[in-house]
Amino acid sequence: MVLLEYRANSHVFKTVEGLELTLDVHSPEVTQDGGSQVALIHFHGGFFFLGQKSTFPPYWLINVCRRRSWTYVTPSYRLLPEATGQEMLSDAVDAFNWVSSNISQKIIVAGSSAGGYLAFHVASQASSPRPMAVLSVYGMNNLTDDRYTRGTTVMGIPEIPAIQFIADIEAAKTEQALSGYDFPLNPSTDKRFLWATIVHQQALFPELLTGIPNLGKQIKGSGMDAIPAEARKFFSVPFKIEASFPPTALVHGSSDRAVNIDQSTAVAGILKVSGVKVHLEVVEGKDHGFDAGFSEDIDVEEDGPKADSVLAQLKSVVAFLDDTVGS
Repeated sequence: MVLLEYRANSHVFKTVEGLELTLDVHSPEVTQDGGSQVALIHFHGGFFFLGQKSTFPPYWLINVCRRRSWTYVTPSYRLLPEATGQEMLSDAVDAFNWVSSNISQKIIVAGSSAGGYLAFHVASQASSPRPMAVLSVYGMNNLTDDRYTRGTTVMGIPEIPAIQFIADIEAAKTEQALSGYDFPLNPSTDKRFLWATIVHQQALFPELLTGIPNLGKQIKGSGMDAIPAEARKFFSVPFKIEASFPPTALVHGSSDRAVNIDQSTAVAGILKVSGVKVHLEVVEGKDHGFDAGFSEDIDVEEDGPKADSVLAQLKSVVAFLDDTVGS
C-alpha cells in the first residue's frame, strides 16, 4: 500500500472575540476504498499552556492516515491561563462538531500529552455522532490522579519558587486568549513552560481547569466527593467512562518523566472494568514525546529490518484502529 498524495487546507471553525480558531485538514488528492469517509482528529500537546496545531506532528499517525485515504485534522484551541478550562474544552468539542458537519461523521479522536485529555473529553461529550475510537498517546488522561492533586516535578526540573509565577499566571487570566504558542527551544527558560512546571508542582491543574480554588488539595484530602457535580465534566475518566465509551487505544513510554505511565496503565484498567474495548501499548524505556523524533516518511507498517519493536507496537495500535473502524 502506497502513501497517497495529500493536500492541506486551513479552515476557521470558530471565532471568539476576534480570535480565529482554525484547523488544518489534510485530505487525499485521490480517494480509494472509501477511506475518505474516516477523519482522524489529533489534538496537540503542551500541558495546556504551550504548543499549536503544528507542534511535533505525529508523522507516524499522519502516514497511517495517508495509507488509508483517511482525512487527518489538527485543530487549534485556546490555551490556559488566558482562557478558562471551559473555553478550552468547548473549542475541542466545536472542532469535532465542525469536522462531523463538514468532513465526515466517522471520526477517530486522538491526542498527544494534554491532547489526550482533550480527546477523552470530546469522546465523553459527543454522542451524535459518537466517535468511532479514541487514541491517547502519552496522554494526561486523568487529572484527579495523585500526580495532579499532590504535586510533582516535571521533566526532571527541580522545584522552583512559586509565588511570583503564580501571580503571573493570575495576571495573565485578564489578557487576550492565545490559540497557540511555539514550543520553546529552551523550555527551562521559557515563561509559559515555567508556568506549566509550577502548576504541576503546586497541583493547580484541577483549580485552573474548573475555576474552583484549591480543588486539587480538596481532592487530595476528601477524594472524588470534593468535586461538585457541575465540575465533573472536566474529569472524564472517573466520571464519564461507561460501557458505551468508544474503543480506546493508549500508548505510553515506560520512562515518561512528564506524564507518568500510570496515566495510561491505570486508565486502561478503568476502561476494562467499565466494559470498554481497550488496547494498551507500553513502550519500554521511552520518555515523553518518544515519537517526536520520527522522520517525516516514517512508516510503522513497513516490513523488514527497519520494523523495530517500537514501530511494531505502534503497528499493533494501528491494527486496533483498523479493526474498530471496520467493525
